[in-house]
Formats: sequence, structure tokens, C-alpha cells
Amino acid sequence: MSSNDDYLQYIIIDELQRLMKTKNSDDICIIMTHNKHFYLNVKYGWHYKPFNNQDKKVACFIRLMPDGNHSVIQYIDKKSEDFKTSYESLWKDLIFLYNNDDAPADLLLNSIRRIIETFLKFNAIESSEFYGNMPGVEKYFNVNSHSVDDLEAELNGKGKSEIMALMREYFEKNNLLPHFEHYFSKAL
Repeated sequence: MSSNDDYLQYIIIDELQRLMKTKNSDDICIIMTHNKHFYLNVKYGWHYKPFNNQDKKVACFIRLMPDGNHSVIQYIDKKSEDFKTSYESLWKDLIFLYNNDDAPADLLLNSIRRIIETFLKFNAIESSEFYGNMPGVEKYFNVNSHSVDDLEAELNGKGKSEIMALMREYFEKNNLLPHFEHYFSKAL
């Protein structure tokens, strides 16, 4: 499944679910995708089981996560380890990067930008209202997550804790600290 339109994507989801229900015990089905919406739909109704490479009957979920140097394999054994929405997956990505010592601090910025953009759009909040009278922070999150101006320049200058404190501050200033803590407490 590649970049298909919505209609074709749902046909593919239905067909894959049908095939997985009719597979024999020796059959192996591997589905790889970068599309989180597709993933959420194709795995719907399947149960999580601990990964055991000796048992071919096990249905397991695996996520490949970049850490700045290579991909790390994450085995998802329980529903609580997986994400239920694309928005929640953004927070899981951010927590993974925050907790991974190999991931440089500037990798946090793109996840933060995507979280805040999604949150503001869903809640119909203007970015100028969210960031208030400190528009430099919005520029900081946006420029550093999009820019290829100068690959040799240090555009960030902040560590992971400083970046997360800045994000927390803006959720707190908007009386949204419980929302931030709900998602980010899993990192602490």
C-alpha cells in the first residue's frame, strides 16, 4: 500500500482484513506502512500478543522508530503501548525522542510543531492566541523543524529539557497544563 487515495485505501484495508482472517496457522502476513491512519484501520479488531519468534501463530505489532542515527525496533505487546489516534502517535514519537539519549535535541522540534499545529487546528485556536505576546517561540518551533538554511549552523542551542519546558510553558499559559501532562507524563 503506497500513496493511494482514500477510496482505494479503504478497499485495500478491507481486503487485507479479509485475508488475515482466512490465513492458515503457517501463513505469515507482514504489513508495512508509514501511514498512521492506514495502520489504525488495518489493525482494528486484532488482539495484542507478546512477541515470540518461536510461535508462527502470534500476531504482533512492530514499530520502527528513528533515533537520529538508525532505526530502533519497538515490539508492541499490549494495547496500552500502541496509539489509538494519529495525534496520540505524535506524543509517543516525542516521548521516544526525549527519552532516547542518541536522539539530538533538535529532533524534538518537528514533533512539537506537529503536535501544536494539530492541537490548535482541532480546537480552532489561532496560533497568535496560543503563543500570546511571545511570537519568537512559534518561529523557533517552526523554523527549526523546516529549515535547511545552513546545515552547519547550530539553529537550536537548547537541550531536550529546555525545549520541553518551553512547550510545557505554553500549554500552561493557555490553561492547558492537564492536556500536556496527560500525554507527556509517560516520558517522565
